[in-house]
Amino acid sequence: ATNTEVASNNFSLTANSYKDLAGNNGPSETTENYAIDTLAPTVSSIVISSAPGIQNSFVNAGDVVSVTATFSESVIVDNASGNPTLTLVVGNTPRTATYTSSSGATMVFQYTIQADENDDDGIRIEANVLALNGATTRDTADNYANNLNHSLVSDNANYKVDTTLPTVSSVAITSATTGMQNNFLNAGDVVSVTSTFNEIVIRTGSPQLTIVVGSTDRTATYTSGSESTTLVFKYTIQAGDNDTNGISIGADVLALNSGTIKDLAGHNATLTHSAVSDNTSYMVDNTAPTVKEFTISDTLLMVGETATVDLVFSEPASFSSAADITAAGTAGASDNGSLATMTSSDNITWTGTFTPPANTEEDNNTLSLATSWTDLAGNNGPARQTANYVVDTKPPTATFFISDTTLRLTDNATVDLVFSEPVIGFTNDDIRIPNLDQGPGQGRVSGTLSTMTSSDNITWRGTFMPTFPNTEDWANTLTLDNASYTDINNNTGSAATSPNYMVDDRDPSTHGSPTITLDVLSSNNDTLLLWNQTAYLLVNFQEPVTANFDSDNATSLDSFSSADDINLDNATGSLDNMTTSDNITWTGTFTPTTG
Repeated sequence: ATNTEVASNNFSLTANSYKDLAGNNGPSETTENYAIDTLAPTVSSIVISSAPGIQNSFVNAGDVVSVTATFSESVIVDNASGNPTLTLVVGNTPRTATYTSSSGATMVFQYTIQADENDDDGIRIEANVLALNGATTRDTADNYANNLNHSLVSDNANYKVDTTLPTVSSVAITSATTGMQNNFLNAGDVVSVTSTFNEIVIRTGSPQLTIVVGSTDRTATYTSGSESTTLVFKYTIQAGDNDTNGISIGADVLALNSGTIKDLAGHNATLTHSAVSDNTSYMVDNTAPTVKEFTISDTLLMVGETATVDLVFSEPASFSSAADITAAGTAGASDNGSLATMTSSDNITWTGTFTPPANTEEDNNTLSLATSWTDLAGNNGPARQTANYVVDTKPPTATFFISDTTLRLTDNATVDLVFSEPVIGFTNDDIRIPNLDQGPGQGRVSGTLSTMTSSDNITWRGTFMPTFPNTEDWANTLTLDNASYTDINNNTGSAATSPNYMVDDRDPSTHGSPTITLDVLSSNNDTLLLWNQTAYLLVNFQEPVTANFDSDNATSLDSFSSADDINLDNATGSLDNMTTSDNITWTGTFTPTTG
């Protein structure tokens, strides 16, 4: 039989199945066992079985890959006339693995990985690629393996091939901590440098990368990225570091520092790389800015004036006049003036307009720059003050005082004109004396004022002589001309008007006699007062009269008094003190006597 393999076989003679010539039955008999093997060995499986030197499932140049072909039974290989082979596919390229040994049912083939071979998916074996090449493979029964068919072995990710050395694709400054301002770093800020490789690398130890800050080499140390294509190095900016052009990186400054950088196949990385020129996105500034100039154009500010404020920094600044500058005057001043928003075309020289407070007199004032401003890197600048400036925006004022405002024949009055501060330019010509416009002799000046004098230019005094005789004018005021004088800082003064004064040498009788009437309350009969009734007593003068008047420079004299001047002897009752709102009509309450 063909393609058979049976271990136990024999022939047997059945008892009594035969006789001798005499007719006697014969006994049974069995032959010795014999085996039948006509089944040729076949390939059961093909597998990649080992690769000494493999790392992280990668083999590289010089590594030997072993492939094991397992047969259905033990085989004897005779390679005297040729050597069996088995084809592998590395990448997309067929490679020949040659027979090296056999044992029992297995044949082992080996292939040495060559330089420049790469396979990211893993070595595979196509179907039916085992070739004897003149050799023979048979079992112990001399059945020759003529059918070497086998299945496909797909990409084996446990046996990938990498013979390419890892290299540095680029080196770049990639980030900095949030402390960076306007592309500037300062002390304490951390800058990150990323080295990118052409493939995944594994790092051991603490590699370093040298950066250049200003003209000084600084060491950035490894912080993260192993088992990826990027390694990150960091450097913390130190006090004293400065670089106005931007951090740079020289060529080939990535150093192992006793560590390693390898790819997954175990190749040492080639660390050469290009230089990185000055990166203006990562400049360094640890130098505190200074104030070169802080001036105010006018140190004496008067009514209607403003001043230009100039502020010059040593470098571009992050600055707000509203937040960083205050105007300070005398303690407790409610308004110290205002500084318009300062502007700049280069962030170095700033200009604004200062408007002083209105109606203010202060000798000691400054504009103060706080320490809240910074340069573009965030370094705080120093405080600074302007020179002192004087604010006088309070115009001078004046107040008249007249010692006697009811002037009669032989009277005169002392006139005091008191200014709010020393004045310049004041003379008697600045005072207007009105003409008489009531009574007889109208058109005449109401009086004359002697030359006013002062010992301090604040209080000025003169004597006013009224115009008599035959004068009666009850409404007169002295007037100080507006803008006729200034204070010492040339602020123009305002007008002033004196209290009213009367010029009168005519007796009231020239206008007739006063009238006196009784107005009974709650009754239409003013000639009859009943029990529990009161009445108003009304006295109407022909001209204003007062309870008293001043004469001869404030000598007070009695004039009209209801208690003294109204005779109640025949009145049968009492009169309270009479009052008036115009000094012409006087009113009092009369209460008749009861019982």
